[in-house]
Amino acid sequence: GRHFPAAGSVVLRHEDLYAFVDAGPVGLEGRGAHAHNDTLSVEIQACGRDLIVDPGTGCYTPDLGLRDRFRSTVFHNTVRVDGQEINPIPAEPFALPGVDRPRVARFESRAGFELVEAEHHGYARLADPVVHRRIVLLNKRTRRFVIEDRLEGRDRHRVEWFFHLTPRSKAADAAEVPPGRFFSGEVDFSIEAIFLPEGRRAVLEEGMHSPGYGRLERSTVLRYDWSGKLPVIGRFAIAASRRGPGRATESS
Repeated sequence: GRHFPAAGSVVLRHEDLYAFVDAGPVGLEGRGAHAHNDTLSVEIQACGRDLIVDPGTGCYTPDLGLRDRFRSTVFHNTVRVDGQEINPIPAEPFALPGVDRPRVARFESRAGFELVEAEHHGYARLADPVVHRRIVLLNKRTRRFVIEDRLEGRDRHRVEWFFHLTPRSKAADAAEVPPGRFFSGEVDFSIEAIFLPEGRRAVLEEGMHSPGYGRLERSTVLRYDWSGKLPVIGRFAIAASRRGPGRATESS
């Protein structure tokens, strides 16, 4: 793995396992011309396939509403608090003034694991200020990714977690509650909430993915939703394996 301090991004890597964590500022001296609300967002690849992805850009000026959707917090694999954007989105399509002040607090690359801890203060502007701290761990022995979020505050808030699945991935069991097992081509993968407080719910929603400028395709989003008094911790485990011989595969 590697930490790129100038960009504020971190790559965790072991064999065919890969995670990208964005903890950088919006750029351009805080103007954020092409920036999105992807602070502390994660992208994950395993077994040669994208599993949790960034939805992309969509378009620019031809459809400003669509552009704002693609640069919004809910279109990234991060956490939204009280329905607010990490950085408020202005009417201007090529501006995203950064108020989040992200930073990487720790990066470790060891024989058995790789880990990054980062935080941002985009929700510090709320009446009850909230700080989001995220740890992403790649356990090389178990081949699992663990994402742990701590939302620090004092009052009651609504917290949502988003996981944008690679297009054409399918739920392994449509009746499973909460949904957590999926497949993409010959790869099975799971997203398991291993620690969340009582009262949370998980739903699968239709999303969008833009593989190139002006191109759109349907995708699936796993969203966890919880309301309660902070502080709160949410912990998720993500694992993947390649299907063995003789099991049906989904064409890509």
